[in-house]
Amino acid sequence: MARLETAQAVSTALRNHLPLEDDVFDSLLPEPLGDRSSLYWTPLSVIEMASQWLIEAGARTVLDVGSGPGKFVVATALLTDLLVTGVEHRAALHAAAQGLVEILGVGDRVRLVHAPIDEVDMTQFDALYLFNPFGENLFAEEEQLDKTVALSEARYHEDVARMESTLERAPTGTLFLTYHGFGGRIPGSYFPMKSDFAGSDVLRLWRKSSDDASADSWCEVEGRINLAQTGPRKRAPGVGRRKP
Repeated sequence: MARLETAQAVSTALRNHLPLEDDVFDSLLPEPLGDRSSLYWTPLSVIEMASQWLIEAGARTVLDVGSGPGKFVVATALLTDLLVTGVEHRAALHAAAQGLVEILGVGDRVRLVHAPIDEVDMTQFDALYLFNPFGENLFAEEEQLDKTVALSEARYHEDVARMESTLERAPTGTLFLTYHGFGGRIPGSYFPMKSDFAGSDVLRLWRKSSDDASADSWCEVEGRINLAQTGPRKRAPGVGRRKP
């Protein structure tokens, strides 16, 4: 199937909530990104569940933290009327996302930002989505996507700490979606709204219910939600890898 015909089939299927295989969507990505999709980017079944949860929760704007080639942002824009922003630090992935937005015709509701997360005000969005975007820093070199950005354990801890700070500063009512976790603690001011198995892990939706600091924080552990005492920041057990 020619690329334009595939794009039309993908657009029609998602706009009408019809079944669509990930392989078909991923064929629109440049090689070898499509082949790596199952390891690095959200499956369509998870995106559909996440987007439905966000609509039901009243979200209007969503930020995908570590948006890669744009699979989550573009599929969400096709499935819903949400305004979706993706932030990505790899230039090649940002360019791939731009191509996906163009061929699938969602430029009116998708914004792509090529930058590290510390250059984006993440508190301005109704909802944040994270598919373990920092875990690659802990992968062995042969498991990393490429060598175009600096990856290290130090960067992992910096990014996780930055995300924890964002959650603390976010306004009351902020929604927070995680898939495969993000490796950090979720403040006790967030209430777990929904949790369900999807794809290869658990999808979880949280809402910030108050601005009050809590002595406890939430920690995602091995496919369930546990309440953990706030202490020295450390990697959450069972969280921090997507697969392989």
